[in-house]
Amino acid sequence: MRTYSYRVHTLKATLAVVLRAQLFEARRLYNTLLQVKQLEYGKGRICRRGTSSYGSLQSFESGIPEF
Repeated sequence: MRTYSYRVHTLKATLAVVLRAQLFEARRLYNTLLQVKQLEYGKGRICRRGTSSYGSLQSFESGIPEF
């Protein structure tokens, strides 16, 4: 019975580590996609106003409204 309990504990620990890694990777990917989306939104908005590309970087750093 003790071996079974140890195996269950090991399995739970392994699953926790794997799921935590998956969550971290998903969060990192989501943040990257959000940054790309914000940059594209910033460029589009800046292009319509006719400012330089450096201006789009400044508007990104100052904060662009979330979607």
